[in-house]
Amino acid sequence: MDVFGSRVNGNYKDNSDLDILVKYKADIKECYVFNSLNSLGIEYNGRVIDFFPIQC
Repeated sequence: MDVFGSRVNGNYKDNSDLDILVKYKADIKECYVFNSLNSLGIEYNGRVIDFFPIQC
């Protein structure tokens, strides 16, 4: 996992989400992992987490 996007590079606004890159090894399409993770509505410190899976 890795954090990227506006929160890392300092260009965020108060309502900016938190972008998380998720690297995984499985025989599952990225779109299924993306939809599954993002449907959970997980937040950190009151910020929505936006997951971006990449199959390795």
